[in-house]
Amino acid sequence: MAQITDQAQRQGVPLSEIERKMLFFSERYWTLPDMMKVNDEFDEKYDSDEYERKISDLIAQAYKRAKSDGPDAAFAWNEALRLLSKEDHYILVMTARAGLRNKDAKELMSAADPVFNFRTSSYFFAFLFVCTLGAFLVITRHFGFWGRTGGVVSNDRLNRLAGYGWLVLGALALLWFVGPFTSRRR
Repeated sequence: MAQITDQAQRQGVPLSEIERKMLFFSERYWTLPDMMKVNDEFDEKYDSDEYERKISDLIAQAYKRAKSDGPDAAFAWNEALRLLSKEDHYILVMTARAGLRNKDAKELMSAADPVFNFRTSSYFFAFLFVCTLGAFLVITRHFGFWGRTGGVVSNDRLNRLAGYGWLVLGALALLWFVGPFTSRRR
């Protein structure tokens, strides 16, 4: 909410006390103590479509500025939207109108969460391959599958170990593909 009022000041867009308080409006969840009085006054004096358009524009500009400020600022937006979306708040109408809830959700996550960004990049597969190969070489060397001259000794233990290695690699790949679908909040 503070970033929206800050953006209004930056752009020279006046926000009345009623307009600022309406940013906190919710019919079912915590809100300001005098919200019913504020809501009645808002309904009498303001056009809700015009207000939503005005606030949506401020949200879009504030978000754009936050993205340019870096991943920490984008993370703050992501967390605020995530927490607000658990409840029914009027501000969510305007964030959706600004396009932040649908269109930019993935962009918000990738900018705000380096783990998500790393996981979705092609570098993840290269990292996974190098780690798996390194672990395979260390394990086979430890259990004596490598001969003294450096050549591979072919036997059943090596074949089983290679099979388990492929099984683990397949399971990790499956988790990588399925993970994003199971980690979303409903």
